[in-house]
Amino acid sequence: MSYYNSNIIDGWVQREQAVEASSNIIFADVMPTFNLFQQDGHAYRNQINLYGGAGLGILMAINRETMVKNHATYIENKIRSSVYLPVRGGICYKLDLYSDLAFEAGFLVSFSDKIDGLNQYNAFTDILFQGQIVYRRYLSKFRGVN
Repeated sequence: MSYYNSNIIDGWVQREQAVEASSNIIFADVMPTFNLFQQDGHAYRNQINLYGGAGLGILMAINRETMVKNHATYIENKIRSSVYLPVRGGICYKLDLYSDLAFEAGFLVSFSDKIDGLNQYNAFTDILFQGQIVYRRYLSKFRGVN
């Protein structure tokens, strides 16, 4: 039993698109962040802060796609890449002078509709959602604050 009805799956088969896919995503991005509560450097930051940001990145999807041809299924391994816009927000907790622990949530908006093996199914690009725990360590010449 499939989540999608047979008409949708038949359309994917006719367009030679994946009827099932599993992916591993490798990504890298640059994203400036903006703190909700103003701070004057890492030494004078608040104990708890909220932040958000947006940037630019590149991702690579390593897919295992199930295809149907002549009423038989077969597996294809494909690698697809795309540029994307990361949008993230989070809350961070100051552990000590040089360390933070943060909880982030965000999404990666790709410029491709082929990341998951299906294109032309919806009017939007592929969007990946993520959550992560971040340990942040500040690098500084300062050894302390007077």
